[in-house]
Amino acid sequence: MLLFSFLTGRNLCGIGNHDVGAVAFILYFSLILFSRNLRVYYNRAAVYYFVFAMLAMMSLLYAHDVSLGQIVLLRMAIVFVTFMAIYQYIKTEERLITFLTVYLLAALCYSVVLWVTTDFSHSFRWFNQQSYNTIATNFFGVLVATLMLLSMKKKNVLYPVVLYLIVLILSTASVKVNLAMALFGGISFSYKFAKSSNLSRIMFLVIFVVILGSLYFVISKYDVFDRHINRIASTVNSMIIDKKLPGAAGYEFRYMLWDSGVRYWLDSPLWGHGVNNFRYLFEIENGYQTYSHNTLIELLVGLGLFGSFVFSMIIFYSLKANLCVYKLNRSIREIYLFAGLVCFTLVGFGQQIYYSNQFFIFLGWSFAYFKISRTPRVFFV
Repeated sequence: MLLFSFLTGRNLCGIGNHDVGAVAFILYFSLILFSRNLRVYYNRAAVYYFVFAMLAMMSLLYAHDVSLGQIVLLRMAIVFVTFMAIYQYIKTEERLITFLTVYLLAALCYSVVLWVTTDFSHSFRWFNQQSYNTIATNFFGVLVATLMLLSMKKKNVLYPVVLYLIVLILSTASVKVNLAMALFGGISFSYKFAKSSNLSRIMFLVIFVVILGSLYFVISKYDVFDRHINRIASTVNSMIIDKKLPGAAGYEFRYMLWDSGVRYWLDSPLWGHGVNNFRYLFEIENGYQTYSHNTLIELLVGLGLFGSFVFSMIIFYSLKANLCVYKLNRSIREIYLFAGLVCFTLVGFGQQIYYSNQFFIFLGWSFAYFKISRTPRVFFV
């Protein structure tokens, strides 16, 4: 249950998951402090994330809401401990398979719990907004884990995974998530020379067709495509000539958020204003709270230029490690990981993924895979 809480970031252990994260955080660094072999804990990507986490925690000194600041602090602790625990545990391919299996089953159970306990008053999405966002960000880690397992020719988790994917796809209506899934399919399935099993190719083709079908249904039924085109056009138009675009009433609101975020960032460009403080700055100026709907703006306002640079280096090193391992193995697995990382980044573009549990769980087992695939030519894993 403790592992389940780490994977989902929810209170399923009888005590708050933030308390669990704080205790694990203290124990982990105590272990490092008293360890005689500190080299075991070294990894360049982990060091970058550690610096990023420390910056985020230090920035909470500027938080307007102390209770919210404490929650974000403990979330940072739990995702860092989760990242490092996964990285240290997965040292062989067998352990990677074990972890992916547990991850998939935990995600399946968690989705069923959400599905049963949530409010069904929403006519189309089925899930309330918080549950929906959690499942959406968790989807790509699960999909990549499924394909990784199938490419390893381990089919013992096939049936629960298929059930999970069916439930998840049927319950996902966001055009942003569907577009990201379609991109994932394009990146992965278009790799014609991948050395993958026929079962994984057939399964992925079926999923890809369902995704495209659901995407077409959402676009045709709710005119989502037109709304997003108008929003983008209005934003670009406002940024260039600072004028409202005719026929796009209301869509300039995103530009208002981004413009406000840039102004807040310029007030403290290096260190920012503290994690989650965009909403409070916006409330002071406009009388109500909202977030910027843009990860980069949230990073710049919350952590400043330095923190945003460190976070960008995490992404950069993950892509570089992926490329290094791919050059050595020429395997479909690296394609899956690359596509998953791209999709996480896209889905997080309108969310605050920089302290999302699922995102760093995905990074953790990605780097673990790079580690067990290493040779002396791979640069840091």
